[in-house]
Amino acid sequence: MAADHNTVTRAVVCRGPLSEGHWGIELLTLQPLKETDLKVKVLSVGLFHTDLTIGSTPRELGAYPGVLGHEGCGIVLDIGSKVTAAKVGDRVFLSFRSCKSCTICNKGQPSYCSTFTLLNMGLGNYPRTFAADKEGLPVKGFFFGQSSFCVIVTVSETSVVNVSDHVQTDDDLKLLSPLGCGLQTGAGAIMKFQDLDEDDSVAIFGLGAVGLAAVAASKVRRIKTVIAIDRVQSRLDLAKHFGATHTLDSSRLGSELVPAVQGLTEGLGASVSVDATGNLNVIKQAIEATRNLGRVCMLGVTPPGTTLDIDSTSFLGSGKQLFGSVEGGVIPTEFIPSLMQWHRQGILPIEKIVKFYPAENFAQALSDMRSGDVVKPVLYW
Repeated sequence: MAADHNTVTRAVVCRGPLSEGHWGIELLTLQPLKETDLKVKVLSVGLFHTDLTIGSTPRELGAYPGVLGHEGCGIVLDIGSKVTAAKVGDRVFLSFRSCKSCTICNKGQPSYCSTFTLLNMGLGNYPRTFAADKEGLPVKGFFFGQSSFCVIVTVSETSVVNVSDHVQTDDDLKLLSPLGCGLQTGAGAIMKFQDLDEDDSVAIFGLGAVGLAAVAASKVRRIKTVIAIDRVQSRLDLAKHFGATHTLDSSRLGSELVPAVQGLTEGLGASVSVDATGNLNVIKQAIEATRNLGRVCMLGVTPPGTTLDIDSTSFLGSGKQLFGSVEGGVIPTEFIPSLMQWHRQGILPIEKIVKFYPAENFAQALSDMRSGDVVKPVLYW
């Protein structure tokens, strides 16, 4: 049960936009544990582009100072009086938070929770994790119910996935930390297509962790034609290990990319296209590369306020469907154990995309992610 004393911990604290050099490691004090929260020792945490996006918000709009991080994993140190998801000593992944009570959550779709943005991205609304800093400023936390850029952190019970029965060692847990967001997003989106069969074709635009997980899921679905698209040759090579049957270099093909996809799909285009870039031009290519009556799934996050222009007449006549997916539309407690099984079977070779960095080297890890040199940087303490 929750102890009465406060805990001092190290954390990567954002005091302003990353581009201005305002991220650094500091000592923070955790507030007393609430009855529905857990205290977790973080073993590792994956870096994700959402962390970059939120941590690059202009100072006048950002929730500073604060702690980000939302692909954590670790060991439970303490639990609140009403927590049932885990006990002290359990190994857990940390995923997204949901209210568990709205109509959408009650229909088994927690990633579309009516308060998802507030609960997960509303950093400024949840200063409940950390006490004020030495200057008396409140430090924001509870990002995705975790803020796991931290050695010891307070976590919402709804963000916890207990995997004590599925993982044997701390090292295995550390490797798999990206399952909590990026990998489940890409894989879940493909698995949610109930009527997708082996004669369909899937084109995946963007081969970061999300896109590569979508490639792996397409292999699980036994899709005969899985087209992986990126502008970086090393990513295209990786896609073959994840199950791609064809790869296309968008930097070389340019305006010929869409015809190239059509050429691999009997001139029709892909049955399903997935955008994992958040780039407007790429999204438009994905729509164009999709056959009539096909579907386009948007996974990549665009900057706030971004508008996508579509020729409504041609889109109407195509019968195509365009939709977004959040966290793959999955229930993490049910889906993450499946992803762990995929890894054991060699379907999801996470070790090929992860590079570990001491948390003190977070700046280098972020730089390597932005440059594309590393698919999935993972920090450890």
